[in-house]
Amino acid sequence: MGFGAVTAVIFVVVFRSIGYLSEHIAHYVILLATLGGLAIGLIAYLFPQTLFFGEKEISTIVETGSTFGITMLLAIAAAKMLAVSCTLTLVSAADSSFPLFYIGAAVGLAVALAVPQIHPTIGMICMMAAVNVAITKTPISTTVILSVLSDTAMVPVIVIASFVSFLLTTRVSLIHTQRSRNVSAEESGSISASVGEIFFS
Repeated sequence: MGFGAVTAVIFVVVFRSIGYLSEHIAHYVILLATLGGLAIGLIAYLFPQTLFFGEKEISTIVETGSTFGITMLLAIAAAKMLAVSCTLTLVSAADSSFPLFYIGAAVGLAVALAVPQIHPTIGMICMMAAVNVAITKTPISTTVILSVLSDTAMVPVIVIASFVSFLLTTRVSLIHTQRSRNVSAEESGSISASVGEIFFS
């Protein structure tokens, strides 16, 4: 799950950098939207895989992603981070869960290709959960969504990835006003016990 935490930190850095660069023209809505559209269009031209919401595009990663190679998969993930950041910062607010899932799938498959011992499906589903939880801080809803999208047999893996990512990234927040969820040792033990009950009760 360390890869998920690193990916989340990179995404936060990209998002905040775009926000910092655009804050001086924040009052010029038309200019801001125009620049955002141009940036997203340029990214889409260079990386067509980053187009659209990400929900259906995940299937492309699943079916043909292994032919892209590690470098291309990571480049696609980075381009999607930039596109999502431009969309949220310059154009309009939108739900970012599926774009985050898409980023996680691309990075997860790249990790699986780099480390053959990791099954591609496990790599992708774990990274999808880890990246989304690291940014949104929603381990339960992430588990529910991914279990519906994948298979109920994957629920234990998704739960572990979600809660480990949650614990590793308690101090990571997408925006400065996002509530920080600092987990004490006592709370961590309580969460671990709850996860244990899920599997062994």
